Amino acid sequence: EEWNDLCSVMGNPTWAMKDKVLTPTKRKTHEAELDTYLKKWTSKQTVEEIVKLLQEVGISSGVVQNAEDLSNDPQLLARDFFAELKHPTLGTTKTDKNPIKFTGTKQESLRASPLLGEANHYVFQELLGLSEDDVHSYRKKGIIA
Repeated sequence: EEWNDLCSVMGNPTWAMKDKVLTPTKRKTHEAELDTYLKKWTSKQTVEEIVKLLQEVGISSGVVQNAEDLSNDPQLLARDFFAELKHPTLGTTKTDKNPIKFTGTKQESLRASPLLGEANHYVFQELLGLSEDDVHSYRKKGIIA
């Protein structure tokens, strides 16, 4: 059924009516040739246009997005999904916020990822109780950064 709907959306091209593509098994056997035809059809439209056409006839479809696509997605931008963070070596970076939002609650504060060894003093001395001499010795031996 979806094959027929796809053919209809594409304008029922003659190649789609050939016996060698009429069944799923035959389409799999001639996959490379079929891909060539589909690439030719899809290259004439944007991904969003194709998804809209397919969804209008009931074919499940969606845009496969990379990180750059996601960071410019109108829906995510409208929902204030991203936060800009300042990183000491990377500069300004984007990260995603928690998508769950409750009325009257404040979003958690976000910060850029730490530099290597940035929390060493806190972890080794405050949490673990190591002396400054122990930390220095471990650094010298290459055990910690």
